[in-house]
Amino acid sequence: MKSTYLILIIYFVSFCPLLAIQSESYKFYSSQEKIDENSTYNFLSEDGELVWQAVYDTDISIEDIKKNLIQKGVLIIESETDNTITGTIKPFDVSYKKQGKSSMQIPLYVRDSSFTGFVLIEIKDNRYRVTVRDLKAVYSFTNGLVHKGDEFKLKDFAISSKGILKKSFLKSAAPLLNYDFTNMFTTINFNEDW
Repeated sequence: MKSTYLILIIYFVSFCPLLAIQSESYKFYSSQEKIDENSTYNFLSEDGELVWQAVYDTDISIEDIKKNLIQKGVLIIESETDNTITGTIKPFDVSYKKQGKSSMQIPLYVRDSSFTGFVLIEIKDNRYRVTVRDLKAVYSFTNGLVHKGDEFKLKDFAISSKGILKKSFLKSAAPLLNYDFTNMFTTINFNEDW
């Protein structure tokens, strides 16, 4: 009889804390930022290529958008027409600290690289659409696996062999990059009247 009680006590002492930890872990993740399982953070796969695309409402002209991009210093403008601007994003590091993340919470390829890509901005009917293609990353340092200056296409980490966005990319790198792209390409309404 004592051995039965002893077994029951060992069982409860061993497994009940695990149940409590498991239930706390659900609360822990649900109390942190919620990841939208259906969001692609403005990323999409077009014929196996990674594209970030967002549409913004605006009441400013293409000249003001251009001034805004020059003031922010985010784009090397290569050409422009009456309703389009094309260029290259100046290399930037992901601002994960501004987003409340530590270097241990983000993928190494995001933390250790600077990103760039081709940009097309199209303006139509008080809206503008920003499309970023050919996203590349350049490693910032040398370690046992990569050398400083090595370049890779971000699609290698973001697009599966079936041509769809990988869940791992959508959970880790996509929200970080979306935050930075949104900050880069959201216009500020200029008011030159003081």
